[in-house]
Amino acid sequence: ICLLNLLLVFAMLRRLREHSGELDRLRRARPFDLAAEEARELIGRRLPELLTASGDRPELVGFFDAGCSSCHELAPDYAVVSRQAPSVAVVTGTGPGVDELVALLAGGPTVLLGGRAAEVSTSFGVRAYPTFVRVDAEGTVLHAQLTTVDGLTAMAPG
Repeated sequence: ICLLNLLLVFAMLRRLREHSGELDRLRRARPFDLAAEEARELIGRRLPELLTASGDRPELVGFFDAGCSSCHELAPDYAVVSRQAPSVAVVTGTGPGVDELVALLAGGPTVLLGGRAAEVSTSFGVRAYPTFVRVDAEGTVLHAQLTTVDGLTAMAPG
């Protein structure tokens, strides 16, 4: 009976490892249609007052999170694109990842950090990172793109 119990425990552990691996794979994968749907939901929304209160309305806004590896990969590209127009990078999260993102965005957008960044991200309804939006003069989203660099340069005005 002990041998049978031991075999069952090993079988359960193997199965648990398989399920854990599958869950990790699913967490990393972003189905294209889901990302496209989330991007479409942002089009037509207005930027939160925290981003427009100063009177300087950004044309491009990038939402980044300190714990997001894709954010770190795309931050330099966003910094380059954001030099073409008034831009903001909203960086949420804590820890050393925040400092790394700020360094990667240097020379590009105005960077919003801390509680204000979390408030803007939450009030705007960002559910995936990174998210990039282009807005008109009134602060209404014209174009939104999630989690890829493809077409990021096309978002730059003029």
